[in-house]
Amino acid sequence: MLREYHSDPRYLEHYFEAPDTDSIVSCAIHWARECPRENYQLVVELKVSRKIIGCIGLRQKGCATGAAEIGVELSPDYWGVGYASEAVRELMHFASSSLAITTLLAATSPSNTRAGNLLKSCGFVQKGTRMNQCLFQARVNAA
Repeated sequence: MLREYHSDPRYLEHYFEAPDTDSIVSCAIHWARECPRENYQLVVELKVSRKIIGCIGLRQKGCATGAAEIGVELSPDYWGVGYASEAVRELMHFASSSLAITTLLAATSPSNTRAGNLLKSCGFVQKGTRMNQCLFQARVNAA
């Protein structure tokens, strides 16, 4: 499924080239084996059918203590339905309750207003720009 939507023209609007799906999968496997684990790449699937519709990641490596960067992608067929915000909110909860993360960071293309609006709806605030990216930050409460 990842490979399918990675080549979708709607998805590619915000990328210079299609992501290397094989690299994403091998990276996720590598991260899952790390000890201590600093990074997570998880699939987003529909609850009933278990169909994979995207993925979401949390990366602590290279971030300050208590901070992590998140990223989410979904098949364009599932944009605007609420699945991305549900996935982001679940990851925010996991980050704060299980990893003691208090600050989440995200970056997106300025032209990707859908992603910016998603982040804002989940409590992120735009903090600036860097290398043609909009930078967002959210504070989360550690449990």
